[in-house]
Amino acid sequence: MSDKYYSDLNLSFQPHPLTGDITFLSNEQAVKRSLMTIANMLPYDVPFKPDLHGQIRELLFEMPSPVVAATLKTRITWAFNKLEPRAKIEDIDIQVSNDETGYAVRVKFSVISLLNQQEIQFFIGRIR
Repeated sequence: MSDKYYSDLNLSFQPHPLTGDITFLSNEQAVKRSLMTIANMLPYDVPFKPDLHGQIRELLFEMPSPVVAATLKTRITWAFNKLEPRAKIEDIDIQVSNDETGYAVRVKFSVISLLNQQEIQFFIGRIR
């Protein structure tokens, strides 16, 4: 096991109850938050780099089908591998929601330099 330590600012910006400082996320929680942020990125979310996003949102206006789900999986995999070097993506499962308004996504990954496998689940819909 490595002694690497990953940390990110907590984007909720809630202060620590004792110190009043902005809290931070560490290791697995930092990478999970980063993956969620990447999944929701839109063009121009990164200043001066309009092409730095997964091109995921535009697929949500297509009719739900296995082909769209496969394309979505490919784009999410590309975005995670390109934009989050701390995570090793092991599996992505995408299911069309019952009301066909979006997709339920389950991602299994491991944090580089840590041994345990992690999982996040989120919903990608037409409205954020």
